[in-house]
Amino acid sequence: MTRRRREEELDRDIREHLEMEVRDNIERGMSPEAAQSAALRKFGNIARIKEETRAVWGWTRVQQAAQDLRYAIRALTKNPGFAAVAAITLALGIGMNAAVFGVVNSVLLKPLPYPDANRLVWITDYNPRFKMEVVAGPDFLDWKQQAQSFEKRD
Repeated sequence: MTRRRREEELDRDIREHLEMEVRDNIERGMSPEAAQSAALRKFGNIARIKEETRAVWGWTRVQQAAQDLRYAIRALTKNPGFAAVAAITLALGIGMNAAVFGVVNSVLLKPLPYPDANRLVWITDYNPRFKMEVVAGPDFLDWKQQAQSFEKRD
């Protein structure tokens, strides 16, 4: 069933319901104008009822998304300069995001390309004067010569 046909059936159902209520009100002794007003008050907001009925039909979200997409395309074609700046900004943002993720993934997330990478250690000396980790050459040579807890692999 097409959307237009559904809309026509919905309009017809609402009209029939209102006419039935008007007839009932006239049979109770109301004037036709008062019966019409009372029927409309009892029925409620017609636009709201139509919207609630359309929401039950199921494809509302898809139709709203398509309508939003058509509106966005129409707005962007009216202002091509803005569209170009928006597209370039998105492209740069997505490209930078991919680049940063690639670096973070390869540097921080992937294991080191060494056998038994989880057994690697970092030994250093902290110099509070310069607020940095440094090892002087003679200290390194002494550590290397005196180390007994570590195994050497070539």
